Amino acid sequence: MLLAQQQLRFAQRQALIAQQATQLAQQQARLAQQRAEQEAQRAQQEALRAEVESQRAEGEAQRAQKLAQRLRELGIDPDNLG
Repeated sequence: MLLAQQQLRFAQRQALIAQQATQLAQQQARLAQQRAEQEAQRAQQEALRAEVESQRAEGEAQRAQKLAQRLRELGIDPDNLG
């Protein structure tokens, strides 16, 4: 009887450990999913930043072209300033 009780307690402990291991694995999976989502968000933000920077650079290039054209209209060669 004593051996059977010990075996039962041992089996219960094993079941508890298995349950805790399952819970830990689930938590780790949730954390990995959250990290993946955060990384995807960071990638989206970086892509948006790159797009904004590209648009800014394009706007600056257009502005420079307009200024160069205005200088030419005034009879100034913008390529030979200095």
